[in-house]
This record gives sequence, structure tokens and C-alpha cells, in this order.
Amino acid sequence: MKLISYLLRVSLNDSYYGHVKRVLVVNQQPEDHHYYSLILSDRYQTECTTKVDEACQRLAEEAFSFVLLDISSCSPAECRQQVGLLCARLRRANLVCTGPAEATELVIAAVKSGASHYLSTPVQPAGLLSSLLQLSSQAVGEDTPSYAAPPASSTVVISHQATESTLHGSSQAMRQVRETIALYAQDDASVLIVGDTGTGKELAAKAIHRLSPRQHSPFVPVDCASLPETLAESILFGAEKGAYTDAFQRKGIFEEADSGTVFLDELAELPLCVQAKLLRTVETRRCSRLGSHRQIEFDIRLVSATNARHLQDERLFRPDLLSRLDTLVLELPPLRAHPEDIPELTTHFMNLKRVIKPLASLALEKLQSWHWPCNVRELKNVITRACVLARNKEIIGIDDIQISQLQRWTGYQRTLLG
Repeated sequence: MKLISYLLRVSLNDSYYGHVKRVLVVNQQPEDHHYYSLILSDRYQTECTTKVDEACQRLAEEAFSFVLLDISSCSPAECRQQVGLLCARLRRANLVCTGPAEATELVIAAVKSGASHYLSTPVQPAGLLSSLLQLSSQAVGEDTPSYAAPPASSTVVISHQATESTLHGSSQAMRQVRETIALYAQDDASVLIVGDTGTGKELAAKAIHRLSPRQHSPFVPVDCASLPETLAESILFGAEKGAYTDAFQRKGIFEEADSGTVFLDELAELPLCVQAKLLRTVETRRCSRLGSHRQIEFDIRLVSATNARHLQDERLFRPDLLSRLDTLVLELPPLRAHPEDIPELTTHFMNLKRVIKPLASLALEKLQSWHWPCNVRELKNVITRACVLARNKEIIGIDDIQISQLQRWTGYQRTLLG
């Protein structure tokens, strides 16, 4: 109710009780004009131009609430010039810049020259509307609640509409992953996600759910590795009071997730005896609670995940269960297979920490030369550490990229895993 009340209040303020706010789009790509007009049409009047000087003229003639400037093709110097020209004529308007997520120097140039927000391209509708909503609330003197928009670390917010729950990467490999996810989301068959540690298996599962017709129903992740063997069956399928010592009546995960998606991570860690019951459950779409013979029907989408090296080990997997779960298979590439995404991922993780500073070229070379045995998760940890170490510096240098302290551990891990 708080969020509904907030949105209604800002909606009234946005229109000044009848006066619709206006957005001036400055973008060299005419095809983008229609895209932004479509996104903004429900809340804003939109005017588009391809030239900054024309935008300056329009700002002198008319009042706008927002200017959306694309700086994708600009150098940092050109960015500073264009942003400076527009800011000099903004009056009460806010300037929002759009450009590549990995273009750290452009971000800094835009922010220091007066931009209020920076949106990474391709701009997502939700991210754009959220940014304008946040700026609107600031303009009318309201505090933007945490559930409406992320807090800013300064007067400038870097909006990377892609959040931690998004699979990033512009490489062919990651584009193929996202295309496959979009395709699988429209079907209801079981999905098996295969990938090394840290490649983003749960993020992929969430994306499948978020794009599916079940998106408004529960998404229930289960870490099979953390399930106690003695309680795994009751947690998954439920239990009746007295089924075992100190047992109380409880619904299982499949009941709780009815109409939604269940994600079984680290499936190979599930005891074989529980895998047998899971097989029957997948086949019949029914299960019985521990201590009961009554069959309970449910309707869920099942997404599972495992490491590729486990697939052929019959000590870990029942082959008949595997054949039921791998109707659709999604393979996630290790980071070493798409190192061209490292700059983009690095910028994304810096944005998550609200860090706006350049990365030294030697630091980037160091990142790109590492083989990342723990993949994107390891990269995120390294960048998070670097942001802390460089907190009082103007630039993130090579000394802040402390991969070496991980070498002993990751080398030991590779020895164990083979």
C-alpha cells in the first residue's frame, strides 16, 4: 500500500495536477526516437531531435522536464561539450545521459559536466521510467522510498537498470544464452541448467521465470547441497505431524510453489533415495507428504542446475531422473570462454558499488589475463575488493586488483575438482 500511495502521489506531482511533463530526446539514431516515444507515451509528451544545437534552441523556446541525451558515439571531450551546452539551457529540467555500460570515462565526463543520471544502453523501459520517477520525486521535494528506486551515493545516480539479478555480457556467447532463455521461458517443459561454479545458474533460472507466464507466481530456489539428508524429503514434499520424531505438519516446497517455478540448484547433492521420489513427482505432478499416502496435486515449472562434471556420475545422479529433467538444456559458458565481456562486467560491478572512477589500463589487462576458475562470481568479488581499496583514489590501479591472493585457493580447488 505504501508503494501504491507513493506512485499515486508522484503521478499527481508529475503532471502538476493536469500539466503533462515533457521529455526532449536528443539521439542521432532516428529509429530510437519511436522507441522512446512509445516507452514514455503514457506519462510524458515526447519531442525528438538528432542534433544538440536544435535541442538547445528548443530549450530556449519551451519548458521541458527532462532531456534524454545519447552520448554513445561521443568522445569524453565531446560529451563534456554537449552536456555543458544543454545544462546551460536546462532551467529546471534534468539531463539524463545514455551510453555504453563499459564506457567509464564517458560516465565520469557526463556526471562531472552536470548530468543527473546515466543509463546504460540498451535502455530498458523499467529503468528509464524508474529514473524519471526518482528525479520527479526529488524535484517536488520528496524522498524516494527504497522500494521505488535505489539510493544515490551523491546527487548523481548511475542507473544501470540491469541489476544484480541480470545476466550481463554483449559477447556472442552471452547473447545466445539470453536468446535461449527467452525461448525456453515460453514453454513449460523442465529445464536443466549446466555450468561451472559462479557462471550464474540461479540468475538464469530467475530470468526464465521472470519471462514466463508464471512470472507473477512464486519463484522458489532450493540449494540441494544445504538440505540435511534426513530432512530433504520433508522439506521438498512436506510432512504430517508425527511422521518422525518432533515432526509437525508442514507443506513441502512443491505445494508452496504451486503455479510458480521451483529451482533445484546443485541437484547432484540430492540423496539418491530422494531423487527416486522426485522422479515420480516430476512424472505425475503429484506428491505425498512424509507420513501420508494422500496424493497432493500441484502445478509448477521445474528448473534444475548442476555442474557438467556431475552429469555422467551415476553415484550422484539417477539416469532416469536426468532424462526427465533435461527436456530443455541451457549451457552457461565459463568466463574464460568470453573474456571480451570482462570490461562490461567490471563496469557493472563498479556501478553496483556506486563507484564512478576510471580503471587503469594495466588493471584491465590484469583482469583479462586471469583464467577465472570461479567465473563471474570471482570477478565480482575482485572488483568489490578493488572498489574498497581504491575508495580514496582517483583511479582503480593495478595494485587494487588483488587476484594473486586467490591463486593458492583456486589452484587447490582445481586440484580437488580435476
